[in-house]
Amino acid sequence: MTAMSLLQLERAQAFLSALSNFDCDTITPLLSPEFTHRIFPLSLGGNGKAVRNKAEFLDLLRSVSSMITSLNFQTPLDIIQAQDVVVFHLRADGKTKNGKEYKNEYMFTIRFDGEQIHSVREFMDSQYVTAALAELA
Repeated sequence: MTAMSLLQLERAQAFLSALSNFDCDTITPLLSPEFTHRIFPLSLGGNGKAVRNKAEFLDLLRSVSSMITSLNFQTPLDIIQAQDVVVFHLRADGKTKNGKEYKNEYMFTIRFDGEQIHSVREFMDSQYVTAALAELA
């Protein structure tokens, strides 16, 4: 594994750690200026917006933090790394603002441009998220 691959893996892990804490201050310097974020399946993209830029992603993160008060990513079920990309398959436990359990399953495909994260594709359990968000409405 090259030094760049190790650095990218460390930064991908730092991204997930900061994401679980909804920590925009830690995430921001990890992201490239051209950063994009997509949620899949597309039916969960939110407001019909399939691709978010860096500012829109940070706004989304702040919005989600008002609905989910705690989130803990468990030890990844799988980590796959190739040139300039790291893929995580993991589960998360948390609590919603109304005190209910939040359990979801995710796949994150994190692409790099050198040392910075260029894009994130986030897959989640769409049936579960739809039901959980309906309870919060």
